[in-house]
Amino acid sequence: MSKVIGLLSAWGAEEWTELAIKQALKICDDVVLNVGPYAPNVVPFRDNTEEIAKKFLPHIRIVESESTGQHNTSKAATLNKMLTTSPYHKVGNAFWVIDVDEYYFEDDATLMKDELFGGDYTHVVHDEKYFFINMQHYLRHERTRLIKIVDIDQRFKPTQKWAKNRDKPYRHWGPGEHHYSALMNPYVKKEVWKTESRSHAELYHPLVHWTDEVYLKYELDNEDYWNRRNKALFGVLTPFWKGDMAADENGRLYHYSGPHPQVIEDAGLPQIPDFRKRYNPL
Repeated sequence: MSKVIGLLSAWGAEEWTELAIKQALKICDDVVLNVGPYAPNVVPFRDNTEEIAKKFLPHIRIVESESTGQHNTSKAATLNKMLTTSPYHKVGNAFWVIDVDEYYFEDDATLMKDELFGGDYTHVVHDEKYFFINMQHYLRHERTRLIKIVDIDQRFKPTQKWAKNRDKPYRHWGPGEHHYSALMNPYVKKEVWKTESRSHAELYHPLVHWTDEVYLKYELDNEDYWNRRNKALFGVLTPFWKGDMAADENGRLYHYSGPHPQVIEDAGLPQIPDFRKRYNPL
């Protein structure tokens, strides 16, 4: 029977780590977690993430970061280490990059695995709801996070690209991913983005600028103003800094009133009106 390796990365994410591990243990056969900074500038955001993760030993494996000083190269090197240390790193199995901000309904995750292993497919493409400020507003996207191993020598390339051997996708039409990246600590995110790629080594990534000038100031009762502000700064009439995250036909956020994955519901997170207020700069 084919197996799935869950690859999780966490730093400065103590509010999300336990939820992510609980989810991964339900939908993956081997859970490999990296807790560590990919670059020196995020070290000050150390919190209780590692201590929380250790509570799940020996049911998970914790792998140290392969730090290069740059987020992009460190993450690729660490993911390769995590993947190749798994006993299930074998052709015909799969891995799921399922970071602490990415959640699925359990029955939908099972269906995606069945779809991937049920035919000659290399990966699953699914819908993504990218939640914005709270769990009732989102942008639309599609992603690939569940990938079959077809070449034992294939590795991740910076930042986390798995470009080869992805020519036979299965398009999944279920709920897909609830992505809560924008609901995590924006000050950690900003430091990550500063070292995300070589081309932005001058420490001025557009996402940093967008976070400061749009996201941290965005008002849900004044969307049109902030979308125009975003267009003036980044050229797209949406709440996001580039157009690959789809807004509605008016450039506004989609509204969501449905359920969230069970671990999220159990934690009471859908009731939080504004996640930005939970965090402060160092």
